[in-house]
Amino acid sequence: MSLTNALSAGRSGLLAVSRWSETTAGNVANAKTQGYVRRDVGLSTNVVGGGVIVTGITRDSDAALTRLHRDHLAEGATQSTISDRLQAYATALGQPGDPTTLSARLGGLQDAFVALASTPGSGPAQRSVLEAAEGAAAALNGLSRQLDSAVRGVGEQIAGQVERVEGLLSELAAMNARMAGTEQGTAASAELRDRMDGRLDALATSLDFQVRERVDGGLDIFTPDGTVMLDGDDPAPLTFDPNSGLAFDGVDITPGKAVGRGITEGVLAGLTELRSEILPRFRMQLDETARALVQTFADADPTVGAGGAGLFTDAGAGYDPALHEGLAGRITVNDAARPEAGGALWRVRDGMGAVSEGPPGDATVVDGILDRLAQGQVYDPATGLQGGAPLGEFAAQLMADQHAVRARADTALEGLNTATAAVAESRAARQGVDIDAEMQRLLEIEQTYAANSKVLTTVVRMIDDLLAAI
Repeated sequence: MSLTNALSAGRSGLLAVSRWSETTAGNVANAKTQGYVRRDVGLSTNVVGGGVIVTGITRDSDAALTRLHRDHLAEGATQSTISDRLQAYATALGQPGDPTTLSARLGGLQDAFVALASTPGSGPAQRSVLEAAEGAAAALNGLSRQLDSAVRGVGEQIAGQVERVEGLLSELAAMNARMAGTEQGTAASAELRDRMDGRLDALATSLDFQVRERVDGGLDIFTPDGTVMLDGDDPAPLTFDPNSGLAFDGVDITPGKAVGRGITEGVLAGLTELRSEILPRFRMQLDETARALVQTFADADPTVGAGGAGLFTDAGAGYDPALHEGLAGRITVNDAARPEAGGALWRVRDGMGAVSEGPPGDATVVDGILDRLAQGQVYDPATGLQGGAPLGEFAAQLMADQHAVRARADTALEGLNTATAAVAESRAARQGVDIDAEMQRLLEIEQTYAANSKVLTTVVRMIDDLLAAI
């Protein structure tokens, strides 16, 4: 090696050490920075002239761990959304043993009729039946209102999530544009990619996706089945239609559809499951309970004509199959039995259509009602519950089924939270900064710097000696 080449090699070594020390110091300084990925310096032999050259700054990222972490974030967000959105409704539904639950109210109504059958002429027993009936109707009304609130909340949150996703995609599109104008392998490009990863982590809670890196360092984003979400600096618009669902630039991505290129996890997936499956089934179960009440008491009351209303009514009228939806929110006790509404309390014993009070000891109508309450009922299969059960058993099934939905979400979420935390820890350990390791590198840098300095010092001394000898 000539003295010139030796001088060049030593100089290039010092320049490389300078970049190396700068990068390592940056790692140490950002050891606690959220989302910071450890940097490394790429080095290569300089074929022309010898020495070493810096090929670029690289991020020590792990694509597999990152993808797994985001998958867990999306899956956890699905279950968390279902659980959170059902919390208020589950509280209103109550727990077995609570005296105000729908099941307890219906049991109390049956008990009140049993007591009335023993003493049909008792005014207090008649009043107990009326109050129990009003309690059952109020329980259905209250649950229906809570369900309406849940439906509204889901709709509002979907709108908020659509806006959030579009905002994140717009930010990523702007970052893609900046990345295209940024030299790759530099500290600037590494910092920009850290910021992009942060946005992608945030996006993962809303919906699942896949990422493809562009030649210019930018990112293209797709749904799991390939629908374009972001193409360079062009984000696809996300829309929601109550009838057709979610779509990216007109391509249906609604979860759960048989045909489509949809998403499967994330807040939007959880909200869609609530909106299209869970809440409609809950409503059907409540409305079927209300329908069974209205029809059972109308059919068991010989004083009520066809289409008329028994003890329970649909806002004052008999049951109309065309108005089935929402019946739980409209069910009321017949004013004919309510003294405060101009009715007569004795009608809970004699029938809603009775024009005059019957014999005090006549429990014929009451016995007929008790017989019907003990009989199995036919329910719409869309409830997902066992058919042929008496009304009280159906209400108990309803409570168990509806609580089970949230319980399953909570159980799944607990496992996912544990897995997500473990993967996040592994990702941070793999991509983050190890202070001890960085300090060891600083010692290596110091030694490398000293060696290159010695090379330069030796070469300069040799050149000085040659010049002095001339």
